[in-house]
Amino acid sequence: MNINRSRSPEKSVALVGREVNAALTNTKGVRRIRQRYKSDCGVACVAMVANVTYRRAFEVFGFDDVKSFYTSHNNLEAALIELGCQVQRKKFVTWDEVAGSAIIPVNHRRKRQNFHWVVFDRQAVLDPNPHRPPRQRSFERYRASGWYLLVLKHRESAR
Repeated sequence: MNINRSRSPEKSVALVGREVNAALTNTKGVRRIRQRYKSDCGVACVAMVANVTYRRAFEVFGFDDVKSFYTSHNNLEAALIELGCQVQRKKFVTWDEVAGSAIIPVNHRRKRQNFHWVVFDRQAVLDPNPHRPPRQRSFERYRASGWYLLVLKHRESAR
């Protein structure tokens, strides 16, 4: 099944043949955090999977007082590690290949230089964009492939 091309919500969540990450079988605790600016989706996604506040995640990135907060895989990986998460960068072509709770780049533009970060909790997409529904089980609006960050271990302490 290729979820990227699925046109029905029923097929979108049938993640058949997936390698399951046993350490992350209970991901219902992932809470959506909205981005505050046009380019801070990465900050919000890190806050979601690290189980910290937006402000704490923002501080870890160390941005200057500007309004442009574009982030790369390296930035997200470093922030997650600093916040006590274990992550692994993995390559994928379809949603079926995403092995567990992850931060995924979607909707690539400008020769794959720009994209939007979302969180996938093995059941739904949590989009930090405040103009999108909080949990989406249909993935057809998200074109995704390339490298994603698989969260092997979430942060121990709560918010």
